[in-house]
Amino acid sequence: MISKEMLQRGYDNGVVKLISSPNEDGVVCSIGGNWFYFDGTMAEDATPESYAKMIPKQMILAEIFAVLQDFYKDGEELREEYDYYEAVLIEQGC
Repeated sequence: MISKEMLQRGYDNGVVKLISSPNEDGVVCSIGGNWFYFDGTMAEDATPESYAKMIPKQMILAEIFAVLQDFYKDGEELREEYDYYEAVLIEQGC
């Protein structure tokens, strides 16, 4: 299971990062080679830099953690995505 501590370590060492959405619609979370949306309207009109300045890190991590927990609970397809993120975090020593 992905823990909040794993996410914290991953964020601090750059494994978990904020990037501009490839769809050009705001900020998304990237872990490994995949990415996902994690915050609604707050992230839609922001750049990764501006978002990180206006939202406290613990709130960002809480949003990311909540999405990952939903992936874990929401069925086989999203569970596979969750398993990928978990594997990346473990592989990177988070």
